Amino acid sequence: MAKELEMIANAATIFDGGGGLDEAGCRAHFDRIAGAGVGLFVASPGSGEGHSLSKPEFSRTCELAVEVGRGRVPVYAMTPELHDVGEMLEFAGLASAAGVDEVQLFQLMGGHGMVPTRPEQERYWERVLDAVGHPVALSLHGIAGYLAPADLVAALCRRHPQVRTVYTYQSPARYLLELRAAVPP
Repeated sequence: MAKELEMIANAATIFDGGGGLDEAGCRAHFDRIAGAGVGLFVASPGSGEGHSLSKPEFSRTCELAVEVGRGRVPVYAMTPELHDVGEMLEFAGLASAAGVDEVQLFQLMGGHGMVPTRPEQERYWERVLDAVGHPVALSLHGIAGYLAPADLVAALCRRHPQVRTVYTYQSPARYLLELRAAVPP
């Protein structure tokens, strides 16, 4: 059975005048999104200011979204795009502990134009997916300078049942078609 199409919104993280997390503002913002029947995607590196959030702020943002959205809409969080696997796993653990429905894991960042080899990508994903038992989405973005081979993504999905979703961004249509053909439902 095909998954029902849902809408999600990258929710902004609301800060108070002193630069701290505005919990009441976050709650009101998340409630407005959830009230429209739109899923919450919080703490992303984009509109969710994921790169500027401390670990306690990231964790609390996830908790607030779960408190507001649970039972109403799906709640997702994304780890920041990091070069350190251990730190990325800490963020994934915080989101999981907060009770989000799915944690989006960003692909290995090569940096300075470097593209990780297929064996490096495989080792990265295996290490990450072996450590995160919570439902996850794989985030494959062209902004990293590469896209994981479709057959590798399909193999990861088959070996790791916690992979529920694969997101792509800045992906050519040919890649999307390859991915759709390779990845199990």
